[in-house]
Amino acid sequence: MLSIGKLRVGSEAYHLSGVAQSLDAYYTGAGEAEGWWIGGSAARLGLSARSRVDGDDLRAVLAGLAPGSGGLTPNGTPLRAHPRRAPGFDLTFKTPKSVSVLYAVTDDPRVQGAIIDASERALAQAIGWLERDVIRVRRGSHNTRRRADEARDGIEPTDPGRKIATSGLVGAVFRHRTSRAGDPLLHWHVLVANQAEGADGRWSAIVHPDIYRAARTAGEVFQAALRAELARQLGLTWRPGRHVWELAGIPDGLCRVFSKRRAEIDAYLDATGAGTSPTAQQAAVLATRRNKPELEGARLDAGWKVEADTHGWGPAQAATLIADAAATRPAGTATGLWRLARATIGEHGDIDVVDTVVEPEDWIADVLRRDLTNDDSTFTRLDLTRAIAARLDTGADTTTVDQLVHHVLASAQVVTIESDRGPRYTSTELLAVEDRFLHARTRTVTALDPTHADRAIGSRPTIGADQATAVRALCGTTRAVSVLIGPAGTGKTYTMGTVRDAFETAGYDVIGAAPSARATLELDHAGIPAVTMHRLAGRWQRGLDTPTARTVLVIDEAAMAGVRLLEQLVTATVTVGGRVILVGDHRQLPARMSCAAFPETTMARSPRSAAPTSTARPGA
Repeated sequence: MLSIGKLRVGSEAYHLSGVAQSLDAYYTGAGEAEGWWIGGSAARLGLSARSRVDGDDLRAVLAGLAPGSGGLTPNGTPLRAHPRRAPGFDLTFKTPKSVSVLYAVTDDPRVQGAIIDASERALAQAIGWLERDVIRVRRGSHNTRRRADEARDGIEPTDPGRKIATSGLVGAVFRHRTSRAGDPLLHWHVLVANQAEGADGRWSAIVHPDIYRAARTAGEVFQAALRAELARQLGLTWRPGRHVWELAGIPDGLCRVFSKRRAEIDAYLDATGAGTSPTAQQAAVLATRRNKPELEGARLDAGWKVEADTHGWGPAQAATLIADAAATRPAGTATGLWRLARATIGEHGDIDVVDTVVEPEDWIADVLRRDLTNDDSTFTRLDLTRAIAARLDTGADTTTVDQLVHHVLASAQVVTIESDRGPRYTSTELLAVEDRFLHARTRTVTALDPTHADRAIGSRPTIGADQATAVRALCGTTRAVSVLIGPAGTGKTYTMGTVRDAFETAGYDVIGAAPSARATLELDHAGIPAVTMHRLAGRWQRGLDTPTARTVLVIDEAAMAGVRLLEQLVTATVTVGGRVILVGDHRQLPARMSCAAFPETTMARSPRSAAPTSTARPGA
């Protein structure tokens, strides 16, 4: 896992003051290991890799200066201070909880050393990946107004803003072993200075938004490399965890025992009712933060071992786990990367899930379908790298991950889509689904007798003129698929209640579906019985309550639905002669759609007014 925080002036003092002043202090938890330098640009400043971090040097690079230069920048010029300049960024890499627990519980210092070594090798790989694929500096001007003014005045236009590669980052690494609740938590803070040397030899600020966009991917690259290193050094295997792969053999219960900090944050969120959004999570972290505890006269991990023993999994069990792993460790490198979990039925009818080696194209199809286009219609190279790294249960170094990325992008199943922000990708399978979805709009039905709509409208004296227009459009269309558009608060529920009344009076069965259980409540308020889209699809697949020519299917929040499930329900309904009404707010449409042609579903937002407003379109 990787989290990123923006450094403030003086933030480095926390890490510098936390370094242990002696070996005894380190083992009693009164301090941590000395920091060391990392990154290609650090070496260009004379800060050699793995050399000790000096406080003056760290303060200099975070201020944008070259260490020992007498106050000059690496370009040899005086510093031009900017009031909003960020000194740098704190990249925090964390091991899975089970790895921290094994480190804390084992009595074998060789195992502890192997865990630290594996983690720091993985950290170096993740930083190397960031330097190669993410860390960039900007050249030229990205001020479009300035370039337009220059063109108007006949001036040679400024070189448009572009990104160029760098020699790497300038980073100071500090290893920490505990959480603020005193539990084992191996993590590394990498303080990255907001400056790097471009490929042209000039130093400038890094393009930091790219680091934030790559954070999840870099975290998965670190995790994959860690899994591979621990498998190589100790023969350990892995199992699926809550967020990342965890060590097989470490009990979940013990991991929860040593997750008091997480419990504190969850308890705060529950007590305040703040929800679980990233903003709420960050607020809870800050509100419950306290200084790390220190021990007097005892090893830091002595209490951890006692606590683990009381929960039935202590040093003896850790020694057995390591011994068993060493005895069964396969020789050579890991093989069989093209593996998928397959369900098999045994002779007694029991279902087993086993890993099966498959053809590369089958593996690629599964990655595209499940990991990359399940929620979004398109993906980036970063998305692909993250998905591949997260899939490899045995882990892999960055070279292997990169090779798999190239292999997938070279597959005939992948389609490149150019955009203003660089290439995006989708799959041929998803394009076929979208084609079927578009074809559904060509189906026609018989328009409803207008007297039914007039009667339903007449029974509602408070209905707005725009709502009445929408009802007549939805009832009078000959298209099998129609759309009702309107932002929240524009009266869509009231409108759909009127539409339901009109169709039911004419002898139709009006049913509803939505992407989530919460969204079905709005349809219930309109008098339309509704279930989630997944549940409805499951019932139809089992042959229960299948649609007929007298079915009107209303799908609320349709813009938030996955296109595969949407296509499945729409096609099943219109194929038998039924009708579909898609309801929602076009502003909720995913920003990245692989299919660019929806000429009849271009939905313009209706302006808000004192009276409810909505827009109906008779075609999908």
